[in-house]
Amino acid sequence: MGPAAGSAEPPARLTLSELARAQLAALTRSPREHSTVSLSRSARGVTQIEVSVRTGDEGADTPAEAAALARKLYDELRAEYPVEAGPV
Repeated sequence: MGPAAGSAEPPARLTLSELARAQLAALTRSPREHSTVSLSRSARGVTQIEVSVRTGDEGADTPAEAAALARKLYDELRAEYPVEAGPV
């Protein structure tokens, strides 16, 4: 006997190849999902710093820890690449 009229069918199971594809996609996440540091130089020669720390990365389990780590990295880089005096 089949399912009764009006009853929902159980969801289809994933095949082995579908499961492998899903796991491969999870393992090959985009680099944008990780913490990053970017240095660039403006037309005026000023170093521009971008720091992005994601929660879940080492030492950044909470948003507060991620923010503290981002500030620390930014401050260290700002000391390494100070903004020179004069109009910018």
